[in-house]
Formats: sequence, structure tokens, C-alpha cells
Amino acid sequence: MLQKIENIVVHIDPRDSRDYAEKGEPYPASEQIFEELILHAAFFRAIIGPNGDISFVRQFGEFMKEHMFAKHAFRMPAGDNQIIPSDYLIAYMTSANIGLVIHWIESGMNKSARETQ
Repeated sequence: MLQKIENIVVHIDPRDSRDYAEKGEPYPASEQIFEELILHAAFFRAIIGPNGDISFVRQFGEFMKEHMFAKHAFRMPAGDNQIIPSDYLIAYMTSANIGLVIHWIESGMNKSARETQ
């Protein structure tokens, strides 16, 4: 099940998600990830829940940094023109995405994959 999520994540381009957001449409890759989480809800509730495995959350965060954000860091302004250091921006974006998933799971997955967008 994690391999399926990884196969989706490695193809995500944050610029694409922005384009969908500007059109007011859910990003298909994000929707696919949430559908995988729904299919394996019991596992993810256990691993991410209050008695779960924090190392899994950290490992997944590192995976997201590597495959979703870091590969696009070169598009951020560098040097004196950079308002926020890229490593801090990447950490923020990763934490926000993981926080969204954790909140959704802890809320009982009460929104569909499409509604989480």
C-alpha cells in the first residue's frame, strides 16, 4: 500500500497542484493519495494515531521532502532575493501536508478524497 502512495508522490509537481487550485479543481494526484489512505484506513489510523509510530510519520515526511518539494527548490529565488530559506519553506510545506493528513484521520476521515482538497 505504501508503494502505491510512493508511485503517486514521485510524479507530483507542486506547480501542477497550483494550476488546479487556480481553476478551483482538486488535484488528481492528491485525490488518489487520499483514496489509498481510505482503502487502508485501519492501518493508517493505527500508524498515525496517538499510539502510532512517529518514525513512520518522520520517514514519510522525509520522502515527501525528497520527492515533492526538494526537487523543485531550484525554482525558488536564491541568495539575497530569498525571503524564506528554502529548507525552512520545504519543512513548512511538508509539515502542512502531513498535518492535514493527520487531522483528517483523527477527524474520522469524515470528508471524501475529493473534499480534502
